[in-house]
Amino acid sequence: MNDEDIADQLWHWHKELKNQARTAAENKANFLGIIEKAREEGWTYSDIADLLDISVSRVQQLVRQADGRGRSS
Repeated sequence: MNDEDIADQLWHWHKELKNQARTAAENKANFLGIIEKAREEGWTYSDIADLLDISVSRVQQLVRQADGRGRSS
């Protein structure tokens, strides 16, 4: 592989990783938005936890993220 091939590959994969990061951020925002909607519709932490097969404390963390809050102290 020559320098030009390496440079092309570096640019290609750098761009690919940036696209994947952007997509992941958009997917997370959509997911957190749905959690907010579920809470607005009266779903409990336990309802969401049971559906997603995760702990109630993890749901609480996700709700805090959806509300724009960080970790609890």
